[in-house]
Amino acid sequence: MGKIEYPKYTKKEMLEIVQNEPFLFVETSLDDFYIIKKRDLIDFIISESYRTGHIAKMNFYFPGIDEPVLITFGWFIHKSNPVLEDEIIKPLIFAQNIQRKLRKIKVFDNDIFNNMSAKEMGIHNGKIKNFNSYYKKYNIESKIEIS
Repeated sequence: MGKIEYPKYTKKEMLEIVQNEPFLFVETSLDDFYIIKKRDLIDFIISESYRTGHIAKMNFYFPGIDEPVLITFGWFIHKSNPVLEDEIIKPLIFAQNIQRKLRKIKVFDNDIFNNMSAKEMGIHNGKIKNFNSYYKKYNIESKIEIS
């Protein structure tokens, strides 16, 4: 298992992402916690799987959705929100089977993120400003079951 130190976003970059792009919270079975851009999801799954020797279980959450929208073991999907699965299955299989160079990804600095105010992040009434446009389609009644 190689150690990957993911570069971190600045506070300004994080605020820009939170206000203008979808992002995910990631919790691994190795007690690692990350926040990543949604567009980095495939590259993150592959990178983190290599880093952990394909043994880590990863739970992915969208802001405002209590249940994981994706659970992987290494780079294999264990359970997934059907909408998200439709979006990622082909690119994930492609990335698993083709030796392509991974895009360089960054992660949020958790300490800085945890100290940002709701006002700074654009959270009103407990919801992130762009919840409806970025995340609502994943907030469906048929939630995935956690084993």
